[in-house]
Amino acid sequence: MTNTLKTSIIRNIELRYPRLAKGKLDAYGKYSVQVVADASRRAELEPFGKIKDLGDGKIGFNVSRYPLDKNKKPVTVDVLDAKKESFKMVDKIGNGTTANLKVFQYMNPMGNMSTRLMAAQIIDFVEFVAENVDFDAIPDAVEEDF
Repeated sequence: MTNTLKTSIIRNIELRYPRLAKGKLDAYGKYSVQVVADASRRAELEPFGKIKDLGDGKIGFNVSRYPLDKNKKPVTVDVLDAKKESFKMVDKIGNGTTANLKVFQYMNPMGNMSTRLMAAQIIDFVEFVAENVDFDAIPDAVEEDF
């Protein structure tokens, strides 16, 4: 089996659920992002991952990277601004941010093509703002109930 290696740039996509900052990895302990685009781009994006229909004419797929390489050395996802300078607010990247992504593809040991996130270039930044959820206090609630 030949190990096919390919680096690509996926341009002008929307990011959702970005986990690109050290210390803010996803539930699987990886850097990750959901790539979202108009459904008209399906054929262009199919080689990069399993495409899901997100509704409203949008499609998406997830791409990620482990924080350690195969030699157990720490790695990160490079995040740059539109001028190719280091992006300082990586932990504040929110849903709806527009970006270009650099990905690396290779044939994994099971014979399937895998895609790894290498870098992100932030084109139109949307800052993540945590929702303030105002719950009412429940006067007769007892901590033991939880």
